[in-house]
Amino acid sequence: VMTMATGSVLYLSQQFAMTPFGFSASQAALLMSYLGGMQILSQALVTDAITPKSLYLVTTATISASLLGMGLSPVSSGMFVLWLAPLSVFFHAGNVMLGSLLTLYVPEEEMGTVLGLSIATMTVSQIVTVPAAAELFHLAGFSAVPLAASGFLLGSTVVIYGLGFVPPNIQLLENEGGNTVTVAPAAAQ
Repeated sequence: VMTMATGSVLYLSQQFAMTPFGFSASQAALLMSYLGGMQILSQALVTDAITPKSLYLVTTATISASLLGMGLSPVSSGMFVLWLAPLSVFFHAGNVMLGSLLTLYVPEEEMGTVLGLSIATMTVSQIVTVPAAAELFHLAGFSAVPLAASGFLLGSTVVIYGLGFVPPNIQLLENEGGNTVTVAPAAAQ
């Protein structure tokens, strides 16, 4: 869900830079370097001191705020570049942390499968998101893309929480050997 919402802008950022914002090819290339830098910077935010539910809410809130800001701001290249920073940073940091948390819910021998499925959802989201965002851009203009993405993310989050699909909180403890182990909420008492 987060990948689809964020991807509606990030996957098309180079295209959007040229149309409607008028970047030259070299400026669009610099923008891609800027986004790469934001992805590296995002790793400074990665922490294991947050619960899965809190992480999902914080990531959803920051991504939605970035998308709303982008959609409600005047359509200008400066505002586009400005809003890409928090969108990219919070998406990549949240994505790394959520992917890592997935491994805590499965036996060690299934971690590779879970990480593979997590990465596969990003690929599937590109297949769905890019044509949908491009069509929305052609029908309603640039601002409609981040506004619709934010609405999709917020609405999906309400449904996800309403149906209880968010994993339970877990507790990490060190055992006698100094290894970190995952403990279910009931067992942690």
